[in-house]
Amino acid sequence: MWTLAGLVMTIIPVLTWVSVGHAQRFSPVISEDQVVHGSIYTVDKSVDIRGEVYGDIICAGQDIKIDAKVHGDVMCAGMNMTVKGEVDGDVRLTGQLVDVAAKVAGSATAAAAKFSLDADASVGRDLAATGSDINIKGSVGRDVTGGGSRVTVNADIGRNIAVQTGSLVLKDDAKVGGAVTYTSVNKLTQSQKAKVAGDIKQKQPAKQGYSFDPLWFLFMAVGLTLVVMALAFLFPRFMDRQGERMRQQFGGTLFVGLVTIVLAPIVCIGLTVAVVGIPLLVVAGVALLFGILLSGPLTAYFVGQLLLKNNQAPVLVAATGSAVVIVLYFLPIFGFVFVVFAAILGLGALVLELQRQIKIGGRTPPAKHQKEEEVRS
Repeated sequence: MWTLAGLVMTIIPVLTWVSVGHAQRFSPVISEDQVVHGSIYTVDKSVDIRGEVYGDIICAGQDIKIDAKVHGDVMCAGMNMTVKGEVDGDVRLTGQLVDVAAKVAGSATAAAAKFSLDADASVGRDLAATGSDINIKGSVGRDVTGGGSRVTVNADIGRNIAVQTGSLVLKDDAKVGGAVTYTSVNKLTQSQKAKVAGDIKQKQPAKQGYSFDPLWFLFMAVGLTLVVMALAFLFPRFMDRQGERMRQQFGGTLFVGLVTIVLAPIVCIGLTVAVVGIPLLVVAGVALLFGILLSGPLTAYFVGQLLLKNNQAPVLVAATGSAVVIVLYFLPIFGFVFVVFAAILGLGALVLELQRQIKIGGRTPPAKHQKEEEVRS
């Protein structure tokens, strides 16, 4: 049941990405006086979108600022994110610091280390948020779900609150139209001025074991999809080459990845013993970490190529592969096995790509080029 629900949750953003072919803007900067008739999707270090957009905004970047009137949905992933203005549809955000100061007509879903719904902001329907620090100061029309280490509510909530948290705080301006249900080992902190129309119920956290967290799934699904699509959009030839290598040399690629995983700790220990090797240890450690992080997106793209064999657009291949891989990641028991498998396969592809680049760089230039070099010298 949870697997089916996860698949549905993943297909939704994929279908959104399929509409990318109808997008009319790719610029990371839209000025205040611009009116865009069509969806926007962009990947850049800095994204700044203003003006008015008759369509969806789909973006990824380090710093994202949206202050626009959006007649559609907003779906973005980044480090630092601020959304202002008005959004007629839904908002789906993933980042480290996420601040929503917009009036959202639909629902809002956010996964962030620190999430804030400002006092001047509002969500017309439901708010689902997960992270370390969740601060709700703007009104929510219906339900609030999710959780984090600390959840603070200081606004009007139309219906119910259902969260899992280490600390739930209802401040002076908190007005809950329904019930409050929270899963925590700590008691609710409620101001005397805070009002709750329904019942307040505390649940004790369940014992450790496998449990499916829909919001964490959504966070991973959106994050992986945007990363793979960004790579496919910016480096389509590189991604195609890795996918083709995995398909044609599957066993060899898997073997190289396995050998790399086994030998890496031995090499690191050897570099640690040799004092002069410590700088190389840092470089090798960073390279290995980067390779492991990149292995998942590469495997997802490979899966997309297997499913879409008719030379589909790289962005669509990336979206399809990500949808399948993220569901496999969250399967009980098998999910962990697949994560390890994806890491080994992707790492093997990267090592073979590095070997290829070294060979290309070490090739002797053609005789014609050699003569030109002699003439120049």
